[in-house]
Amino acid sequence: MNYGNLHFQLMDGPNFLADRGLPCSFSNIRDVAGEKLSLIQEENIIVHAE
Repeated sequence: MNYGNLHFQLMDGPNFLADRGLPCSFSNIRDVAGEKLSLIQEENIIVHAE
């Protein structure tokens, strides 16, 4: 099974070089075994969020 990669970025304006990034959070995150995660601590981890 191939899980694609997702990269997204939230900014406070349209200028990629001048505007600042905004924080983002997710709820209901689980690992591939179905265990709830409160924080993603690894760079390469597969998660499922509803």
